[in-house]
Amino acid sequence: MEFYLPSLLILLIAALVIFLIIPNLSPIILVIVATIMLVITGYYHSDIFTEDYATVSWQQAVYSSAGPFLVAMTVLLMLGFGLNFLSGGGVSKPVAKMPTPPAYGTNTLKSLVRDPFRTR
Repeated sequence: MEFYLPSLLILLIAALVIFLIIPNLSPIILVIVATIMLVITGYYHSDIFTEDYATVSWQQAVYSSAGPFLVAMTVLLMLGFGLNFLSGGGVSKPVAKMPTPPAYGTNTLKSLVRDPFRTR
């Protein structure tokens, strides 16, 4: 029971804040509060895991291969753009016209409803 009442009180206070206070705040205030919470969380995370980040070795391999990967992707995209730009200047094909449907009268439509496989 000692654990139940405080947690129930926290849930009740959280529900009051969520349903009564937050909807009345402006979106700018909510963005500012969320940004401040994100900065505090990032600082707290980096403070706790400073030693872990110093001993990570896989990041060195990724960091050393990022430059050549970026250059290769830039060259490939430039080649693709150039080929697309050069091959697009040919003679354009004539655009096919949309066929017009035959004009059906009321009697023809009624007969098609009765016999949909009938040809004209």
